[in-house]
Amino acid sequence: MSAKPDLEITRIELDQRPELRAQIVNTLKGTRYFANVSEEILEYVLRESRLVRLRPGDTLIAESSENIDAFYFLLSGSVGAHVAGKYIHSINDVGDAVGEMGVITQSPRSADVIAELDTELVEIPWQVIKAHLARDPQRTIAFFDVMTVFLAEKLKNTMRRVHLYEGFITEVMEEQRTKDELTDELLAKFENLAQSNENLKDLAIRDRMTNLFNHAEFKDNLGRQIKVYRRNQEPFSLVIADLDDFKRVNDTYGHLAGDRVIRNAADILVQSLREEIDSVYRYGGEEFAILMRNTPESIGSIVMDRIRAKLEVSAVQANGTDLYTTMSIGVGEFKPQWQMDEFIAKVDQAMYCAKRAGKNKVVTVADAMLAATPADDA
Repeated sequence: MSAKPDLEITRIELDQRPELRAQIVNTLKGTRYFANVSEEILEYVLRESRLVRLRPGDTLIAESSENIDAFYFLLSGSVGAHVAGKYIHSINDVGDAVGEMGVITQSPRSADVIAELDTELVEIPWQVIKAHLARDPQRTIAFFDVMTVFLAEKLKNTMRRVHLYEGFITEVMEEQRTKDELTDELLAKFENLAQSNENLKDLAIRDRMTNLFNHAEFKDNLGRQIKVYRRNQEPFSLVIADLDDFKRVNDTYGHLAGDRVIRNAADILVQSLREEIDSVYRYGGEEFAILMRNTPESIGSIVMDRIRAKLEVSAVQANGTDLYTTMSIGVGEFKPQWQMDEFIAKVDQAMYCAKRAGKNKVVTVADAMLAATPADDA
């Protein structure tokens, strides 16, 4: 069940607040998205917009809601996107847009947007955009182009195909210069763009062979989880698991069999963990990382030992024979005095302790620190 928009959110009309508009113009002009938009155009659009102030936990946009009809541009703070109650990512760069595609396509919202910090945004009602288009398309297009460039920039970071969207941007501007409202054809193109954006984003954060989140997404999400921990002290654990003797598997049975072994381990991890709480990543070649929210080290160790036992009896076909593999696992709970790299290193050390102890074992950071044995290569 999704959240409901918070009706108590502070909204300040900007039509009678020139000094506040001037501050917002200066803030937006300092971002990469609005640097080339003139102050006159920003002032023109902001005059009928609002300043929105959120407190941590306030819901700005609710999943599946149909009565929120506005663009939002971030001025300060951070908001998080949640789908089906699962945290997806944060929006925390000044000038970033929120809720853009749902407004353009007039479709239900696909995510909850919830404040993570004290946050300020500019709220531009869609009706204001349409009214400006009718009155003064040239200036409105100049502002609206920021939205299109914003979407294209997301795609550019993922695939080197920005020329496709440069043509699209030109077409949008030509159609808007006719002073017509968005046509059905334009809406369809925006829908296609939204889908392409989602597909490319998924490619950017997932490992293609296992469909797990990749190493870069792991580092991003671990960094965000540490920030959340420092705010609310909710315990969480990190797991690093490495398949045992994997080189021997490749050398004996071939790389295709090795790939099947990795996919089998990935499937067992995903199926055995909590879908909306834990997240699984392909950390390296045959190495996995897991973030377990609201989980102390002792519980994480018990859960991972069950998964270790399940993998131990799970066979993969290789050259007509049943191939069994095991994994060595390190588990650690984050401590407030640690930095991210130090935390990863301690859990990695626990995993190597499991290797030295004979493999196919789970070792906690607490036990590894007691052992205090220098790591050697597995």
